[in-house]
Amino acid sequence: MNEEIEGNANPTPTKIILRPRGGVFITGNFIIIDEEGKEMPKKEAVSICRCGASNTMPLCDGTHKGLSF
Repeated sequence: MNEEIEGNANPTPTKIILRPRGGVFITGNFIIIDEEGKEMPKKEAVSICRCGASNTMPLCDGTHKGLSF
């Protein structure tokens, strides 16, 4: 798993941005493993839910905008 990331000849640095009152935005070369231990489909950028109200957990769907999160 880590070899795939480290073996990339042109790795894009991973950035993790904590958005105020929002999700955790991740870009770059990364792998996300779900709660069942399965690798999620690879994407260039994702936003992970922090409020717990997303309908697309663990990904953020913007539900936090209607909450007092």
